[in-house]
Amino acid sequence: MTARLLLSAPDRPGLAAAVSGFVAEHGGSIVEADQYTDAEQGVLFQRVEFDLRGFDLDRDQLGAALGTVTNPFGMAARVRFSDDPRRIANLVPKQVHCLYALPARCDEGALPAEVAFVAGNHDIGREAAGRFDVPFHHLPVTGADRPEQEAAIVQLVESSGASSW
Repeated sequence: MTARLLLSAPDRPGLAAAVSGFVAEHGGSIVEADQYTDAEQGVLFQRVEFDLRGFDLDRDQLGAALGTVTNPFGMAARVRFSDDPRRIANLVPKQVHCLYALPARCDEGALPAEVAFVAGNHDIGREAAGRFDVPFHHLPVTGADRPEQEAAIVQLVESSGASSW
């Protein structure tokens, strides 16, 4: 089992070192890490996944202990565990084959998740979503109404309990 940290903070030296030091200090082993700095905004975004075998904190202790690293740096942090199933949204383009991959992986058990809904700006995905017994929402975009469509997607995510990250 792994834990995945999603972090963001005003960029400054020592952020990545503090996070990796925290993981090592508690017996974790980083299996994947990515980071990106938005130079224009001066914000670092980091994703760190680490193996929990040998980790000396349980999942209930991790969040509070992580505060010793995140608080001094003003980091926003989220923790997810690989064995926690997620509710996810499937936003599909006009190419329907893209719609099939996600629910199929969930049905096969290859992805520990449940598709909460499918949304698309083309009605072409309705039939495909129905094959997986997943609600479909047709949200067309004509150009000027893009903000309303995006707000509708956010509302669907929030009301369905789908993960927002």
